[in-house]
Amino acid sequence: MLERLMKGMILNYQQQWILDNIPIMLRYRNTENREFSSHSFPIGCYVTKSGQTKESCNIRDGQNDIFYVFNHLDFEITYHNELDKIWESALSEDSSRIISAKIQVNSLNSNRCDRANEPVMFQSTSKDVEIPFIYTTIYKK
Repeated sequence: MLERLMKGMILNYQQQWILDNIPIMLRYRNTENREFSSHSFPIGCYVTKSGQTKESCNIRDGQNDIFYVFNHLDFEITYHNELDKIWESALSEDSSRIISAKIQVNSLNSNRCDRANEPVMFQSTSKDVEIPFIYTTIYKK
């Protein structure tokens, strides 16, 4: 299974998530420090033996031939509860509508949301790796 995960990161495999028929958007700075938005996000990233990375891999700690798993997800869900005439009859007074969904991906070697932790990383020769999965959700009105 670990070999399949490594292959997915080498090929820059992307996930596409949908929340209430709205694509979850990733915003990131690429390796040239330019800001981008995407409807998909990577499962992790691989730094080659020569130090090359893919577009969305901005983890640089000087190590080469290393895999980083994006196992921590920060969701930001923006909504409003002001009913308009179109929806008024179909929804109750305390209903809300999601208007955007964003995600930030991180690699944290912890089962807590402590950003001081090292990333989950391993080399291509690794045989067994424990990967915690954690997330946070912020709702903005």
